[in-house]
Amino acid sequence: MQKLINSVAFALLFFVSFHVYSDVPPNTPSGMALDKTLELFKGWSQRKAFPDSVSFAYYMAYSLQTLGAKIDPDTSSKLVKFISASQQKDGGFISNPSYGTKSNVIYTYYALEALTLLGALEAIDRDRAIVFISSLVQDDGSIKPAVAEDARATLASTYYGAASLHLLGKLDALENNKTATYVLDHQTSTDGFGMKPLGAASPQATFMGVRTLALVNGLNKDIKTGAIQYLEGAIDMIGIKGAHYRNYSTMQAVTYIVAALSELDALDGISTDRIEHFLESRYVPENGGFGPSPGLGTTPPSTYQAVFCFNKLGKLRLRGSETGAQKKKRVSAPTETDRFPVTTP
Repeated sequence: MQKLINSVAFALLFFVSFHVYSDVPPNTPSGMALDKTLELFKGWSQRKAFPDSVSFAYYMAYSLQTLGAKIDPDTSSKLVKFISASQQKDGGFISNPSYGTKSNVIYTYYALEALTLLGALEAIDRDRAIVFISSLVQDDGSIKPAVAEDARATLASTYYGAASLHLLGKLDALENNKTATYVLDHQTSTDGFGMKPLGAASPQATFMGVRTLALVNGLNKDIKTGAIQYLEGAIDMIGIKGAHYRNYSTMQAVTYIVAALSELDALDGISTDRIEHFLESRYVPENGGFGPSPGLGTTPPSTYQAVFCFNKLGKLRLRGSETGAQKKKRVSAPTETDRFPVTTP
């Protein structure tokens, strides 16, 4: 196996035991051996630290389901127990039950997403989770990342909170108009969204903005049109050299572009050749994985992101799917790694 990147950001791996179906999913990207990708996940499953964190548990569950793998009952049980043990007395979740006790809305979101994929939301105290997130809702409709007095709401924490309430079937804990107004304060002159009001637009913030607006019924035709135009411009910046364009040529940025366009039902109407070329350039043929940059080797988060993108682009299908509707289904919001800060800048 090609040597893994030594960066601390990618030091934690996530793993799971599974049985692989004999069929490689249809629409396999040209030149990429997805049977190798499945074998790579199998190799990661040998690590003792599995599953490391609730977000990595989600990454694995999503990737395996998308690639047509089956998680065996013992491994599924271990995942569910790990996530359940991460729930704290206040109802929120931490990254790993062995580290810390302070819940935040980001880990809560990933715990809920993973359990939803595993069909195991009943394994946690849902009512306490609802109370935790509801306690973070502010008067202006935003959502704080944590209960600490000095915690401040951001677009990111508001997105994660709203998405968590959606998974719990409790979006009525929000006042739609207030939350929509808060999110729209982050819209920029380019019709994308920034992490801060009057800040620069980014693919990440634009995804979080449009998805949150969709959840609170605040996404109208004009906002959609403007966001799509911004995202089309973002695609044109992928791969261009220079400091101004660097933030558009990362696995994280490209994944958020794909996620946002999927949320806006716009992937079928634009050329995604540049995106596909970018993803293919991160493929590591020696082991079937993907890395954050050419030559840096395979990492689990980058492999998950590539699987996510190719699925949304219609190059992969969930096992048993025969329709285009499946590829448009929002499964999750992607993120780069488990180091995503609680107070997103």
